[in-house]
Amino acid sequence: MSVTERVHLFGEGGALGIVTLPPGDPGTVDAPAAGNPFLVILNAGLVHRIGPFRLSVDLARRLAARGSRVLRLDLPGIGDSPARGGSAPVEGQAVDACREAMNHLAERYGARTFMVGGLCAGAVHAHRVGLADPRVEGVCLLDGYVYPTLISQARRVAVTARRPQGLLSLGRRLATQGAVRLGSILSGDSTPPKEDRSTGEAGDSRVGLFYQSWPPVQSARADIERMLDRGVRFLFVYTGGWSGFNYPGQFDDIFPSLPGRHQITVKYYPDADHTFLTLKDREALFQSVEQFVAGAQAS
Repeated sequence: MSVTERVHLFGEGGALGIVTLPPGDPGTVDAPAAGNPFLVILNAGLVHRIGPFRLSVDLARRLAARGSRVLRLDLPGIGDSPARGGSAPVEGQAVDACREAMNHLAERYGARTFMVGGLCAGAVHAHRVGLADPRVEGVCLLDGYVYPTLISQARRVAVTARRPQGLLSLGRRLATQGAVRLGSILSGDSTPPKEDRSTGEAGDSRVGLFYQSWPPVQSARADIERMLDRGVRFLFVYTGGWSGFNYPGQFDDIFPSLPGRHQITVKYYPDADHTFLTLKDREALFQSVEQFVAGAQAS
């Protein structure tokens, strides 16, 4: 028996999503799976609800086959969900659309609690939804927030210095940053140079389509602590292919001595690319998410 998939429109904005139900699940409020958290998967950047190379489809069907109810949601202006008018920021519209979908799932399927996750931009939105809605008890962030540390910066420089082209680029960057800083000092401006948070690393020039306006590390920590205090569990997954996360202990160096650290699982796949393209990397990711979801169902 295979999983069942249903198309839904959510809220006044008409956001579209696909609900995937376990085999034999009638999709009613009193079905056995109704008591488990409903997992909501958000868009990765501008990729619609199938995810990069069907990552979200494969994950949703895999989890549903093991007893979870899953929604793949197109946020406003992405895929088959129309853009919303008005002057509200994109971040707020995404949170509102997700919460409207959750309200619908509560009414239609009896969902009482939720887990929210996504890759890249989807991770950023999942963080915001988890912070905004007390029904969220699990947040899964794939290549989400990451900030540089002394060790990560040193490792990055070491890798760059091994390549002649990279060494030249590094020299130019350091010269440019030094000149900017010297000019600030001479002008009496003591404000430190701003970081480009397109990937969470200082000085990274990749902007545009993949740009993410990440909060300062202190704000991100405060958000995490608020959710931990509420009992939220986290799965942070990092790859070597994109995120600027380049050694196993980096998370705890970024967020040292977090209260409730036992509620956080961190996985690092240094050989995986950002989209988990290979079957080996995808299988490792799916197992991590399965274990995380199973822990929520058992609690």
